[in-house]
Amino acid sequence: MICGIYVDNAHIVVEFSSSLKSIGNYAFMYVPFGNSSIVIPGSVKSICAWAFYGTNLTDVTIDTSPNDVILSTGAFPEGVTLVYTLGAVNGDDTFDSSGETIHDAVADGGTVTLTKDVVLSEPLDISSDVTINGDYTITADKGKDLKYLISVKPNVELTLGGGLTLNGRYVDVQEGSGVIVCEGTLNIEDSVTISKAIISSENSGMVRVTGTLNMTGGKISGNTSKGSSGDYSRASGAVHVEGYASFKLSENGEISGNSAPGGVGGGVCVVD
Repeated sequence: MICGIYVDNAHIVVEFSSSLKSIGNYAFMYVPFGNSSIVIPGSVKSICAWAFYGTNLTDVTIDTSPNDVILSTGAFPEGVTLVYTLGAVNGDDTFDSSGETIHDAVADGGTVTLTKDVVLSEPLDISSDVTINGDYTITADKGKDLKYLISVKPNVELTLGGGLTLNGRYVDVQEGSGVIVCEGTLNIEDSVTISKAIISSENSGMVRVTGTLNMTGGKISGNTSKGSSGDYSRASGAVHVEGYASFKLSENGEISGNSAPGGVGGGVCVVD
């Protein structure tokens, strides 16, 4: 569904719903848009034939990866500039040129520095103190239906640093869980980015903390939680803090641009 269409000085202004799944054949063909640029939400999985053909669009931002949306013939006018907010997801469980998997590396503890993007075919369970850094992305394999991305076990410390990005896009978070589940200690430092989770379950989070979360840097943004209408005890959030957990956020850490459409939660959710 489209949130709204209205006319402004004989031009069409469109507001897309964050739950929109598809844009149909010829939907906006030859429509005079009020702006030459639009943003299409990441919920859209297909843009059908000639959907925007013949329009005055010059710049289109699609809030997803090219892996996640199908563009049919003539979907956009010739010469349009397409920008995806997520890069194409390619790779495997290895983290550098040695061929060692990241699972084996973190089992040994110490410091693991990524020199390539990592695509996890199974979750990363942290059972030894370890630091993971590098200017690359860790994401889940789209076809593996992972229920969480990283789990920090009790009495264990995980530090995320450098320019590391954790992409929660392909994690099917279950109720009472998270993309990152922290029962031990999680330190988020430097320019780490944690984003793109779409959490449809209650009592969950991009980062779900029952242990300790120290955020001295980094950014948690662009995550969407289901929330729980009127029931705060079951709400979800980008950061979900529960029970006797500890959460420390310094001035260099940032939590912004997260949402919980139709419910409570969104940014930081604290429950007993």
